[in-house]
Amino acid sequence: MVEAIGTTASNGSPVNRTVLAMARSSVRLDPARYGVPGSDTRPSSPSSQSTAPRVKRPGTDAAAAIASNYLVTVHWAAAELFRAVEAPPEALEPLMRRTIENDFELTGPISRGDWETVERHLAEIRSRRPQLEPMYRALADVTATVAAL
Repeated sequence: MVEAIGTTASNGSPVNRTVLAMARSSVRLDPARYGVPGSDTRPSSPSSQSTAPRVKRPGTDAAAAIASNYLVTVHWAAAELFRAVEAPPEALEPLMRRTIENDFELTGPISRGDWETVERHLAEIRSRRPQLEPMYRALADVTATVAAL
């Protein structure tokens, strides 16, 4: 599960991209409580140096996969639609960054309850990249739940 990126820890093991990104963040997870997504970690107490079992926290690992892996998938899908209309996929990156900078505030047709626009999106997806329709529908359903929160 650990993906090497050409960087190794002091013990020679590969460093996971998620772990590396989180290490650069100002928000820290206590490894004793949450583990480190994408890797096994030992609880951080002096008495547990070599005898404590490794701690794996699937909840944080799953959350990290959603936040990083699925972001890649969503970007790929949007880029496919941009390519279908001969728009440069690179134009998506500022939009994605701005969404993060705006604290993930939900905007767009689902946040407004504009299901006619969603249906137009689906028609466009069916005509250009029909393989993306199930993903769009699944994300629209989850987004509707988020919008209702």
